[in-house]
Amino acid sequence: MLWYGGTRKLGWAAAALVWLALPASANAVRPFPGDAPVISRSDSRTVATSNATWNLGQPTSYRYIWYRCTSFATVSCVEGPVTAKSYVLRTADVGRYLRSQVVASNADGSGTSPLSNPYGPVAADPPRNHGRPAISGVRLRGGTFSADPGVWSGRAQGDPPYTYEWQRCTSSAATSCSRIAGAGAATYRSTASDVGRHIRVVVGAEGLGRSQVASTTLGPVFVAATAAVKRLTPFPVLVVVGRLRGSRTQITEFVVRAPRRARVSVRCKGKRCPFRLVRGQVGKRKRLRFRRAQRTFRAGQVLEIRVTGRNRIGKFTRLSFRRSRAPRRSDLCLSPATTAPRPCSEVR
Repeated sequence: MLWYGGTRKLGWAAAALVWLALPASANAVRPFPGDAPVISRSDSRTVATSNATWNLGQPTSYRYIWYRCTSFATVSCVEGPVTAKSYVLRTADVGRYLRSQVVASNADGSGTSPLSNPYGPVAADPPRNHGRPAISGVRLRGGTFSADPGVWSGRAQGDPPYTYEWQRCTSSAATSCSRIAGAGAATYRSTASDVGRHIRVVVGAEGLGRSQVASTTLGPVFVAATAAVKRLTPFPVLVVVGRLRGSRTQITEFVVRAPRRARVSVRCKGKRCPFRLVRGQVGKRKRLRFRRAQRTFRAGQVLEIRVTGRNRIGKFTRLSFRRSRAPRRSDLCLSPATTAPRPCSEVR
């Protein structure tokens, strides 16, 4: 039998008997609390509690209880589910106070510490965006858009996932946008209502508070359904004639055959290019000669040729110049909904 303080009117003799009955090892006594635990900040999102102090008994394990309180008063506190020594602050903690309590145990039982002093109120520190969200996908009616949430800091493991709000805009200005009902996932499939409109997504991130950042607008969405998109007719043909001169290639003829009013651009990439970008439009003869592209090119330089028409599948050709060998040529197709070339078998 053990009494923590006082003899409870047993008299001195009885008290002496009780004291003599104490076991020799302190480990045979369940933990008895001393001072309350103390909460301290570990980093911008994490707080931790001490183990409190224990006057009697040697604890062999600890369990932790965290409380969220609306005020200093303990009656305002509600126990939470976290039982670890550290606690990751959440949006729900903003403006609230935290208290901790420690349950220490050994082979002879357990004891509970007093509540810690209140920590707080917790100040908001919402996630910060360092790279705006981006939209990818096919800008055609029925095409699917995907949102990349961007680059954020101030988030921790276990935070709620990103939220998405898709918007339809009458122009590229953010003030022209309105929310699309029911579009709250990371992907969005366009409808007939999006034709001629721009698309924007607003991404929300939650940590110790909540932030929202919008992407730039993407659009407009083209009227044709994916299955109904037609190729330029006749489909463009690029004729390139040249001769090798050691490590260089001289282009002597550079002609594009394509439908009237097709737009053509030729871009040179690499060091010491003879030009960077030239543009032209095919005329009545359905033939366009690029004399500015009839130059001498060095090994390592690349020409990218795009032939496009309004709401039509166009052509993309890349010429990679090599040392003492003919240029490597690759021909792909261009969807009117995207600037990225793809194999023609994938563009319909």
